Amino acid sequence: MRIALALGAGGARGYAHIAVVEELTARGHEIVAVSGASMGALVGATVVTGHLAELKEFALGVKPTNLVRLLGPTIPAGGLASASGAMDELRRVIGDIRIEDCPIPYTAVASDIVSQEEVWITTGPIVDAVRASIAIPVVFTPASRNGRWLLDGGCTNPLPIEPLSKVEADLIVAVSLQEPPRTPPTSNDMVKLDLASAAILATDALLSSLQRARAVTTPPDVLIGIPCDLVRFLDMHRAAFAIDAGREIVIKALDEAGL
Repeated sequence: MRIALALGAGGARGYAHIAVVEELTARGHEIVAVSGASMGALVGATVVTGHLAELKEFALGVKPTNLVRLLGPTIPAGGLASASGAMDELRRVIGDIRIEDCPIPYTAVASDIVSQEEVWITTGPIVDAVRASIAIPVVFTPASRNGRWLLDGGCTNPLPIEPLSKVEADLIVAVSLQEPPRTPPTSNDMVKLDLASAAILATDALLSSLQRARAVTTPPDVLIGIPCDLVRFLDMHRAAFAIDAGREIVIKALDEAGL
């Protein structure tokens, strides 16, 4: 089947997107369009440029000691980090290709920090589009594009299905990274909760609420739900686990959908 794929926001849980693409293609389906927010935009960029395997290889090699270089810490200027290292690696993997030159239509979703509008990026350098879409508030500095300051696409649309509405496809498959946790937190977990963890949990709660509200008007044909406790938001060194655990969920979802 011809599949239009919406890849959601959710930090390191987005490694599960790799398993989704691998399973769909292994079953003979063709991905004909991709839209993504935040980590979904990053993974989606490697899908439409044909470099998913290289991203996977890189991700599997990320260690906790690599994270500082990838984040690119800054003197506070709208965010704690610039993501410069991560963008350098992405550019190394996929090159300087422009979105309009990709063989598969692609949309990266970002959010205008001033107007609070959702922004669909469908032209220009694809690495720049990803940088705008992953600009998690406070964590990463905003991205400048055409006179606008842009933040993470998840702030306005954590699961961007709408950009795929006019694509000629048999099905729209959406991958949510904001599904309920497999194991609800206990009182002991709450006692150990630090400021960073609390902020991330609050962000997940907001993204989940926004995603549910939007899904009412634009439901996908198939929804693959990744639980929000698969890995922690910033556990970028846990790609192997996220891909493998995500694959189990993906296989079950695709089997149930008859795909």
